[in-house]
Amino acid sequence: KMKLEGVLPNVYTYNSMINVYSNDGKVNKAFELFDEMRERGVACNVVTYNTLIGGLCREMRVLEAEKLVDWMKRTGLSPNLITYNTLINGFCNAGKLDQASSLFNQMKSNGLSPSLVTYNVLIAGVSRAGNLARISDLVLEMEERGIAPSKVTYTILIDAFVRSDDMEKAFKICSSMEKAGLVADVCTYGVLIRGWCNKGNMKEAAKLLQSMSEMHLEPNDVIYNTMIYGYCKEGNSYRALRLLRE
Repeated sequence: KMKLEGVLPNVYTYNSMINVYSNDGKVNKAFELFDEMRERGVACNVVTYNTLIGGLCREMRVLEAEKLVDWMKRTGLSPNLITYNTLINGFCNAGKLDQASSLFNQMKSNGLSPSLVTYNVLIAGVSRAGNLARISDLVLEMEERGIAPSKVTYTILIDAFVRSDDMEKAFKICSSMEKAGLVADVCTYGVLIRGWCNKGNMKEAAKLLQSMSEMHLEPNDVIYNTMIYGYCKEGNSYRALRLLRE
């Protein structure tokens, strides 16, 4: 409509539309607009590239996203913290931790200080790979930079120890979180409940579910499904059906 009325879209209009397509899983459509921008002589900015990089990463097209960062640099634009965080997250989700770590070091070399989000993303990726030693190094580096762990950080750390079947350490991290003045939320409880269910300790899992009720926290579908699966695994169909009816 704008074009028919003789009003040419500017960079902000294009960025808005590229964002819509990227978030809607239509990255190829977003790139058509990106090409149109350049054909019309509309200068792309960092937001344009970050949006496209985010769209590619969500589709696990991380190598294409990395190439786009290189192209961005060639046009004279410098990747910012959002660029790096998005790409590091993309590589972590794709299980490419070496590339994620390389980007992490690259951003520091380029004078960009990692944020809480950067550390959370990388710690989560390393956690999924089960590298507990690397997690400790990242947390230490984070604290040395004066960045306090958030509730998200603590939950990621708890998840790391749940994955390694160390519930004692997971609860120690939970206690540290509470001492830091942070209260466990639905996600935190969900991770701990999963840990007990995986170990077949439904008594402790049920205690945590009760604690959630006392704290007026509503369990989500994932928690209910985890509990139901745990009860089924131990052959307690009565409790499984009872939860299912709730």
